[in-house]
Amino acid sequence: MSSVLEAQKESFRLALEALKETGLLSHVLVIGSWAEYLYQETDPESGFVKHLQTRDLDLFLENLRKPDNPAGIVEALKQRGFLLDIDRVTEVGKFYKEDLLEIQFLVRALGSAIVTSHMAPALSIRVECLRDLDVLSFKPMTVEWEDYSIRIPSPEAFVLQKLLIQDYRQSWKREKDIEAVRMVLSRLVKSTPLNMHFNHLSESRKKRIVASAKRSGIILPLSNED
Repeated sequence: MSSVLEAQKESFRLALEALKETGLLSHVLVIGSWAEYLYQETDPESGFVKHLQTRDLDLFLENLRKPDNPAGIVEALKQRGFLLDIDRVTEVGKFYKEDLLEIQFLVRALGSAIVTSHMAPALSIRVECLRDLDVLSFKPMTVEWEDYSIRIPSPEAFVLQKLLIQDYRQSWKREKDIEAVRMVLSRLVKSTPLNMHFNHLSESRKKRIVASAKRSGIILPLSNED
């Protein structure tokens, strides 16, 4: 294993340590590529393999208003070598550790599409808001890695959300997402929970998912797919 990957994993562990210390770990979902990495690490028999190719650690804060009070995450991360960078235009804060890890907190977009960020009281920084993140909250998993209990989306929610957001993703991100969908779908997704997740969605969301899957030549094991 490369020294860079080991350093990335150590940076990830330090981020988790800070989240646990401040009581935030149970309030966030690890999403994106690091969720894929945890699928691999916690279920090696599945045959799912994820090669880390990004330094981005995306953390979905499911409830913008919880915890109620500042948790002290800025100071906790700074103590572990992370730097806070505030974008001059958006005022959104992100944390960096050298060229190893970039931590971004995300919240669900609500209301007007004009609003692209919100102040998160628990984090004491502004965070970016994105559409359709709520799909990831449907029956998430808790996995054990090192000494941490980490919440991640179920593979079924992961696949559905990736297909749902295809229409407004950049082209290079769409290609990356479809590659991830194919791998997760083939190795980790089970038909019954996928149908259960799918049936909880609105009709408009169902149509968007089915259309995205068809465009990419992906066959979803849905009992009611047209």
